[in-house]
Amino acid sequence: MSTKISFLIVLFFAVLNTQGQSFIDLINQKKNLQLIFKNNLVNSNFQQKLTSVSKQKLDSTVNEYPMFDMFYKSEYIYDSIGRNRQVNIKEKNFDQWTISHKFENIFDDNDYLSKIFGSSLDYDNNWVKYSERAFTYDTCGNLTSEIEFEEWNLVSNNWEYGYKYEYSYDSISRLVLETNYDWESTGMDWILNGKIEYTYDSISRLILETYYYWDSNSNQWQNSSKYEYCYDFNGNLLQYIDYEWIESLNKWVEYYKEDYSYDEYNNMIVSIGWDYDEATEQWQYSSKIECAYDINNNITQITGYEWDLNENTWVNDMKAELIYNTLYDFSDLILPIKLYEGPYEMELPETNNMLTQFKIYEVDGGLEFEFYSVTLYYSEQNIGIEEVNSTTVNVYPNPASSYITIQPLLSDNTGVFELYDIKGNKIISLTFSEKTQVSTDDLQSGFYFYNIISKENRTSGKLIIN
Repeated sequence: MSTKISFLIVLFFAVLNTQGQSFIDLINQKKNLQLIFKNNLVNSNFQQKLTSVSKQKLDSTVNEYPMFDMFYKSEYIYDSIGRNRQVNIKEKNFDQWTISHKFENIFDDNDYLSKIFGSSLDYDNNWVKYSERAFTYDTCGNLTSEIEFEEWNLVSNNWEYGYKYEYSYDSISRLVLETNYDWESTGMDWILNGKIEYTYDSISRLILETYYYWDSNSNQWQNSSKYEYCYDFNGNLLQYIDYEWIESLNKWVEYYKEDYSYDEYNNMIVSIGWDYDEATEQWQYSSKIECAYDINNNITQITGYEWDLNENTWVNDMKAELIYNTLYDFSDLILPIKLYEGPYEMELPETNNMLTQFKIYEVDGGLEFEFYSVTLYYSEQNIGIEEVNSTTVNVYPNPASSYITIQPLLSDNTGVFELYDIKGNKIISLTFSEKTQVSTDDLQSGFYFYNIISKENRTSGKLIIN
């Protein structure tokens, strides 16, 4: 699934991560999230009662490029239960904010995002079609397809460009196949473009991604690239290696790799990128990232380096700073399902507290120049939160010490149990159909989050391990 970020931000992340590996994805360590709005306490399938709870709602984000005098503002509009229904995009001209785009979100009966309609203002100040996206899901809430259209042609009354992504899962909701298509506007048809196959180990860790492209001449899939992943005993990613397929040699060739190290709290503190030198058949330093954290395990500083081949030393070329309001936990926030910078989507690191600002600096000769910043503005809102009175599955004890029990309350209630650590890493995924006991002896003490997906509903909760 492609995520659009403005080209300037891509430049920064490309410097930090060769081959365009998104540094934000690296921090978040999450893939293939369900597109459900992030006020997870709201789900119309649950039996509920209203309680008045004070939450901090993200009202707007302001993106600034001081060096280029470019400014964007995104205003997020919510309904009474915290769903982000609309986003208004504004640009700053002569110290005045002027609306340029808007995006309207439509949710299905299960509160999953089903459509996004994008519009832009033309020169006559009329709203015209800008983009259209549609999402479908299976009964477990997994995203099964995404269709995106762009650039409405007023003459042909049709979309010029389109992309489609189809996702397949195994019996325990692990993504195993992603197939993508391009829209052929002349023939009004979808044309195969590429696919990705995902392979996991016995404890559901991703160990291999294999990329293929569709050869329309031979009508066959052809190898393109692959990524191999390995982990430490805590489930932290230690290394990934990028291989490219060389057709003339009929084999995979090493191309790029990254190594990671962590602190005692499993926070990634150093990432080193390497390029493979075919001439010497040796790995050569390429880039390095160092990360610092506060006492709440929020990432506070990112420092980027590139390797100087002439001086054989690391040269600091980028730095990022993140500022938080630690009075509020992440669970205290109401957030939009998608964040925007201008008409493009953006991603920010997932944090444990309220992120208020993210700045990127270009470093040249030891001097820092502010390159980019995003500031997040919140307001307090009392909303009615839907609280579960009865459930079809119990998880106990909580807090737990050596095990947890998953107890279905209905005679036919097969489901999937997923457990995540505080950084969003999935550490347990299993299918249950009866009372199931799960050992927690190998888990570190702290807070965890779980999802339970059954044919009755989908619910989430917090679990404490002592």
